Amino acid sequence: QINFLKQQEQVDFFIVKEGERAFYNLVTSLAENKFNLHKGYVIPSVHYFDRKTNTPFRNEIAERINDLSEIPSPYLMGMMDEYLDDGFMPIIQTNRGCPFACTFCVEGDFYYQKIKRSSQEKVKDELEYIAKYLLQRIKQGGRADLFISDSNFGMFEQDVVTAKSIQQCQDKYNWPQYIHVTTGKNNKERVLSVAKMVRGALRLSGSVQSLDRDVLSNIKRANVKSEQLAKLAIEGSDLGANTCSEVILGLPGDSRMAYEKSVSSLLEFGFNNVETWTLMLLHGSEMSNLETRKKYNFVTRFRVIPRCFGHWNFKGMTISTGEVEEVVVATNTLPFDDYLHCRRSALLITLF
Repeated sequence: QINFLKQQEQVDFFIVKEGERAFYNLVTSLAENKFNLHKGYVIPSVHYFDRKTNTPFRNEIAERINDLSEIPSPYLMGMMDEYLDDGFMPIIQTNRGCPFACTFCVEGDFYYQKIKRSSQEKVKDELEYIAKYLLQRIKQGGRADLFISDSNFGMFEQDVVTAKSIQQCQDKYNWPQYIHVTTGKNNKERVLSVAKMVRGALRLSGSVQSLDRDVLSNIKRANVKSEQLAKLAIEGSDLGANTCSEVILGLPGDSRMAYEKSVSSLLEFGFNNVETWTLMLLHGSEMSNLETRKKYNFVTRFRVIPRCFGHWNFKGMTISTGEVEEVVVATNTLPFDDYLHCRRSALLITLF
């Protein structure tokens, strides 16, 4: 971390984990000290390297925000109006965190395992505000989607109340017509109930990542039973919902045979879509640490994320930059040629 901060001279401060409170405290402290970068700020979750004194500051990690309602809503403050005017999709978060410990996911970290929520009043007010603001666009046939960034929507009791608020917006404003969201990994009965309340206007995900027991054990993931997945696919289709299951190729212990068996089972269950992701090594996840890389002999490559690159002019300079991710293309159980074979299979499944 210190080497990174030394090398990246364009980075003055680096905020670890949750950003809202730490960023507020940082900006407040900077303003109070006339933006002196060499004050020696001791602010939880804020890391930086003072180049003047050659001193690293790696402050302790701040506690998480218990009540997300204390974060002011940029929608209710009118700060997102210009983006809605430009046709961007509104995104809200009703809760934060994930109770599961999947090693490929940053939220698998213990830090994120307790669920923190916004009040139902804030959620309802945001939904109502967005719906009213988009009403004219909807009448003209414009896009009427909503993105919910929760990791397990529909799995908790609070989600039923949120679904009721969405249902009311659908009745009054014909919005949202489609909801982009990751539905809960467990409690499929409640997930189906929530889907019914919003009239199937969401993607019901029964994502398994793999159905191979050894792979699931290696990534600390417990899936729902096959019968529940089949029920989700069938009842979701009956609702007119888009049903989807996801598989990650290249997980520890994965093989061509294990991958093909997982995909075949999911197709037989009746999901509308079975999507294959190449394993990405996300910074901060257990999967990306050196011990895991060595244990499973990860062979990795880097790729530019689609649509996340470009050229920008700033103060007379042309800055060319792109977002890059590291992906696994072979392991001690998945040779590179088998990886390519599985990728070709995934393409055919997506097409047909």
